[in-house]
Amino acid sequence: MAKKQAQLKSDTDEALDLDLQSQELQELIAELDDEVTEAKEAASTFHDELANLYEHRRGLVGRPFPHLPFKGAADIRFPIIDKYCDRLKSVAFNTVVDAPHAARFLPIDNPQGYPAAQNLELYFDFVVSRWQEWKRTLDWLLDRWVEQGKCVAKITWECSYEPQTTIIPRDEAEASINQLNQAKMVGDAKMGNDPKPLDDEQLMEMLALAFGWDLDNPIYKERAKGAIEQYRKGDKDISLITDKRVYEGARVSAIYTLEDLIVPAKTCLLSDAEWVAHDVYYTPRQLRQEAIERGGKYQNVEDVIEMCAGEEDESGNKLKQAEQQSIGIQDEGDEEQVCVRELYCWLPVKHIRRMKGKTFGGDETPVRCVLTYCPDALDAPPLRVMELPYQHNRWPFEECNFEGGDRFYDCRGVAGLIKAFQEEYNISRNAAINRRTLILSPPIIAHRSAKIDTKTFRQVGQVYQTDIPPSQAVEMVQFPDIASGFEFEATGMEQFAAEYLGLPDLRMRGYQDSPTATQVQQVQEPANAVLRRRLELFHDFLGRVFQQVFHLERQYRFKADQEGMQYPNVGNPEETRMITPTEFQGEFIIQSGGDLQRMDNMLANQMMFLAYQDAQQPYSAPYVNPYDVKHYFYTKTLGPLAARTWLKPREQAAQAEQQFMQQQAQAMAQMQAKGGRNPNNKRFKQIPTGQTGIVPQ
Repeated sequence: MAKKQAQLKSDTDEALDLDLQSQELQELIAELDDEVTEAKEAASTFHDELANLYEHRRGLVGRPFPHLPFKGAADIRFPIIDKYCDRLKSVAFNTVVDAPHAARFLPIDNPQGYPAAQNLELYFDFVVSRWQEWKRTLDWLLDRWVEQGKCVAKITWECSYEPQTTIIPRDEAEASINQLNQAKMVGDAKMGNDPKPLDDEQLMEMLALAFGWDLDNPIYKERAKGAIEQYRKGDKDISLITDKRVYEGARVSAIYTLEDLIVPAKTCLLSDAEWVAHDVYYTPRQLRQEAIERGGKYQNVEDVIEMCAGEEDESGNKLKQAEQQSIGIQDEGDEEQVCVRELYCWLPVKHIRRMKGKTFGGDETPVRCVLTYCPDALDAPPLRVMELPYQHNRWPFEECNFEGGDRFYDCRGVAGLIKAFQEEYNISRNAAINRRTLILSPPIIAHRSAKIDTKTFRQVGQVYQTDIPPSQAVEMVQFPDIASGFEFEATGMEQFAAEYLGLPDLRMRGYQDSPTATQVQQVQEPANAVLRRRLELFHDFLGRVFQQVFHLERQYRFKADQEGMQYPNVGNPEETRMITPTEFQGEFIIQSGGDLQRMDNMLANQMMFLAYQDAQQPYSAPYVNPYDVKHYFYTKTLGPLAARTWLKPREQAAQAEQQFMQQQAQAMAQMQAKGGRNPNNKRFKQIPTGQTGIVPQ
């Protein structure tokens, strides 16, 4: 289901008040769309690879030769890619959602800006809390980031509406209609016409004018028609469905499928793209609702729907097909889908003026525009043409690569990086399973004269009679013992893949005991550097997203001539704070509020714990003071307050330790006096000489 986009309000909305029926405009859109289509075809190999990676992650790719090494051989798809995708998602997700604030503000060349920065951080916590689907959007962004190697966020200013029922008393409705009828009849008389009251069609037009409805939209037409029918029937109250604005503000949404975002093939950075096309799919009902959500700024909706009626989706989206296959859906059913393309591009000023019927001027200055149309109905007028309303002068998209690439389509995620390891791991593990199968049920060589019934030979308890010595009649095929080789190879593949991604598993290193701090450091430090670099890229991406949100808030909600607003402190709901346009006028470096230090602390705490364990060993006594180690460990991991509260002072601890050692010595002496029996344990008795182990009494 397509996500709601909502109204874009701006002073520049009317700047492109073009004739959408203009033939010149339709020809321009058709010309630009040809370029978009060529770019999409040029990226078809990239899109095919995305579908292939999706299939690998979800185990939809089986053995290349299913009949080998024997019919019915193991074909288990082990989820190595999915395992590390989820692990990386969890690490990155926690560094974002567990942060003290959603965004961090650093004032530029203004030491006095820190109070404003602190207030903005609290305000942005409130803004993000209003994004009801933020955590799901974040999960989607991270999923695309780790799997495909790239995620793209769309940042827009939205107005969302919900239908509400308004009850109009009949007497009020009659009074209003009587006034309208009287005015019409007076006008008819002045025009020399026969005075007549308003008919149903005229009443519907008056109702549409009062509420700003476009009767070409069937949703509005049905609302007006229903209200008139209630009035004609004599209903006591008139029930009228209107639209209530429930949200206005910035919205961050995820481009879930990269095939729906098209840029020129040679684009390096999305922000520098010559144009960006975003395809959104709607059902006819959703598209009609979108016209309402966008404040009636979508026009020609019925023309587009009529032209696309009965048309099949010819987008050839391989990734969507793979997703449907993974959940058992063969096709999208009979529900029609209308592709709406938002083309963000540059248009010269003179070209715009000419289409507006103004031939003066020859300004070649390009301006950012948004052309909204249906690529499957180019003969229909566009839905909307407008100048990009955002004053930050950027495309409303931000991207993040899992690893750096020179071009937009040059990106690799977990699936692309370790796909080969996944395939080799599957081969090794399945080979081990096949060997076990052959050992448990090996091929058999039987002499023809043995007269063995091959259909019942392997049945348990079956008796076979033969005159030939068994050693000559039947022979089991023996296989070399190479199972450990398969296991070692598979483990090596997984270990290499984990370290490649910066997520090593120390258990795969084959340590017999718990690894030492030095061993942990040798493995973790290089991997931690890789993981930290990737996470820094994602947090930098979130910083750019919040930068756009900041500019939208400043443009639409906090203009210089507007008053401030009160908002609740998310961290303390009982507190209400005030924010003013003045605080938005400064310049700030905006970063993600995520704390990568947490990841470093986890590694440091792990190493401190290992050092603490080492300090308890007898061989460490001449060199290490266990009390100092324990005090340092408690202070760094749990905090100074916990260390002071839970640890006894050094003198008391020494006395307690001495008392404990004395009690242990006394217990040992008593046990030796009673022949080795522990006087404090009544459940066990001493075992007679010559026997080992313990037995219950």
